[in-house]
Amino acid sequence: MCVLWFAHFPCFFSFTDSVGEKAFSLNAFKEDGSRARVHMQLLDRHDGSYIVRFKMHQTYTNMRIEIMYGNFHVAHSPYILQGKHSQNVCML
Repeated sequence: MCVLWFAHFPCFFSFTDSVGEKAFSLNAFKEDGSRARVHMQLLDRHDGSYIVRFKMHQTYTNMRIEIMYGNFHVAHSPYILQGKHSQNVCML
């Protein structure tokens, strides 16, 4: 299981309280742009920050993870995971 933590939003968003887990969409894409088989979970820390946990169901090369608030990328999204990443090893 790999984990991304984010609290920094683009300058026009400033959350000091929870906006709920449903406010965000999580997507993972393979190198060719098609969707990757990844289980993702968003954990609300109830202080304006969130944790994204994800587990890949197979090995991917150069995948992209997007965390969106409406139509806007959150924090440093999209996250580009370069190289080969195995479902058995977290390399973040």
